[in-house]
Amino acid sequence: MSIHDRLTKRQREVLSLLPASKEQIAQKLSVAQPTVEGHIGNIRRELEDEEAVVFDRATEEYIIGNPELRNTEFNEVISPPNSTSKSDNAKKQEGGDIERPPGLIDQLKNEGLTYQEITEEYDVTTRAAQRLLQKIREEGFKIEFKETGNNGQRIFYIPDESGKRFKFGDGDGTYNIAVISDTHLGSSEQKLEELNDFYDRVAERDVDFVLHCGDISDGWKIYRGHINEVIGEASGWKRLRRYVIENYPQRDGIETFFISGNHDHKLHKRSGLYFGESIANVRDDLHWLGDSQATVVLDAENDIDIEMIHPDGGQPYTVGYRLQTLYRERGLDKRPTIALVGHLHGSMYAKTEGVFGFYAGCWKGTTTYGKRKGHEATIGGWFLNLEIEDGVIRRLNPEWIDYSDSEEETGQFDIQDIEEMTE
Repeated sequence: MSIHDRLTKRQREVLSLLPASKEQIAQKLSVAQPTVEGHIGNIRRELEDEEAVVFDRATEEYIIGNPELRNTEFNEVISPPNSTSKSDNAKKQEGGDIERPPGLIDQLKNEGLTYQEITEEYDVTTRAAQRLLQKIREEGFKIEFKETGNNGQRIFYIPDESGKRFKFGDGDGTYNIAVISDTHLGSSEQKLEELNDFYDRVAERDVDFVLHCGDISDGWKIYRGHINEVIGEASGWKRLRRYVIENYPQRDGIETFFISGNHDHKLHKRSGLYFGESIANVRDDLHWLGDSQATVVLDAENDIDIEMIHPDGGQPYTVGYRLQTLYRERGLDKRPTIALVGHLHGSMYAKTEGVFGFYAGCWKGTTTYGKRKGHEATIGGWFLNLEIEDGVIRRLNPEWIDYSDSEEETGQFDIQDIEEMTE
């Protein structure tokens, strides 16, 4: 049996990327860095050769140590969906791949850099600076630029996703919107059958679009013991991605716009890749609007908008407290017209702090972890029918579709209840 045949497809993919750092391999294959180390260890054991792959401390790269492996053809690694990267060979012909310098991401986030500043700061050529920015894009970061007014010079930066606004309407008219959150696909407590039923209802109505307020997936290794609460088909980021792509409800003519929640965001913390973007690259009906927050604008001229937000933190000590604290400290001109709040797994409609607020519910039953934390899940979603006339919301009719398993308290409250609880 040849060396090629003794290795799995993934092990051959790892070898085809060498020489490369652990970080580069993890980003290319959309896996965690410890997984890369595991693959390299398995290669050494399978070939019974500790020198098959060695770590070069000078370059901090893994390289092929066994000369026999260098002469072996391995499967070509498939680029991620929607990638505009060139092949590894093409990169080498242009002068070779280049390591991303430490601190570059932070500078792009904080103050931005021109090509000239990158070349001076990191001692690279202009062509290398261009390749660095392309490399960062391929890793899943969004890079935008502004003209500096100095001979067409551009300053490149990673935008703050919390400031993103998307135009969905043209002002006056009627809007029919479905609102959901926290579908947690991959969880052993997912309510996929109920979610499909909800999408059947969406398809039967004249709904303009669906807004999803985060945690489209249950993530992977979010907390200690999480593996016990994830189904096998969705264990691991790659399997989870495939599971969401294949199982998230899809209906003709229905488009869903979603943000990442804390469960989805865990992948970005570990590898720099955005889980939501990787799904949207494959599913034409799913559109990722950013991480944790996005604003949908219905009437730009009169500043009528909808904020989708997946806040941090645990359950509030009273049901309406989170909604109030989210907007109490913001100036009046910074508050949205309508707020759709995920993460809390509850259902509520109230007007407070000048904002029409909705807790967007969830589609995941209470897990063992949730019981320890004292969480109570409210299964379901909203239909919002609103009319804008002369730059004002004249009518807002919310309808909650409930899929709770019992006749216990569902967690729905109105503004009077909130005022009584917080007095």
